[in-house]
Amino acid sequence: MKSLLILTGIILLSFQINRIIVNNSDKVVTASDVKILDDKLITKNDLPEIAPVYRSAKSIRSEAKVSAKAEVKTTTAVSAQKSTVTKAKAKSLFSKDQNNNFRMLHKLIKASGNYISMSTVQFDFNQFDALDSESFQVVMKYADQLVFDESLKVSIAGFTDSKGAADYNEQLSWMRANDVRKYFIELGVKESQIMISANGIADPVGDNKTFEGRAMNRRVEMALIK
Repeated sequence: MKSLLILTGIILLSFQINRIIVNNSDKVVTASDVKILDDKLITKNDLPEIAPVYRSAKSIRSEAKVSAKAEVKTTTAVSAQKSTVTKAKAKSLFSKDQNNNFRMLHKLIKASGNYISMSTVQFDFNQFDALDSESFQVVMKYADQLVFDESLKVSIAGFTDSKGAADYNEQLSWMRANDVRKYFIELGVKESQIMISANGIADPVGDNKTFEGRAMNRRVEMALIK
């Protein structure tokens, strides 16, 4: 009996304490509130992993780098292919017999002084398609005269320094002359007004033993004739 009274007293005391806490709070906590709080605690304890997200971003960056490298490689390959096609096309225009004739003609014109004017444009080592602005102005000046008077002609002769094999230098000198020829055509000059020749290392105007002399020999001569 004594034990029962003690137990009943504890229950009543607990009930009274609970009433005091609830009545003195700003809000009564309901069963649904407890459920929501419970869900939030579960979510908080179940945070998303950071490492997999980081690995994904890292993977994307790696793929972007690979794509960029592939693009550069493709662009380089396309550029190389275009360069090869350009060289092949220019080489197909090359005729040994015609080249010898125009080379001799240019040499005779130069030696005799039987020309209206003569100018020279320079090229960097092993280059054939990089006229600077000053050289382009010279080409434009000649082109204007040729377009204005179609009875005029221009002899374009390409040359190289002595570095490298003779066959390679002949081809390089042809590419230089042909590049200048393309400038003339783009500026409106008719192909029938143009003669080009590859001279390789022939007729140097500078000492091939010096840097300055070799630079002088890497050239294209243009002779304007009637």
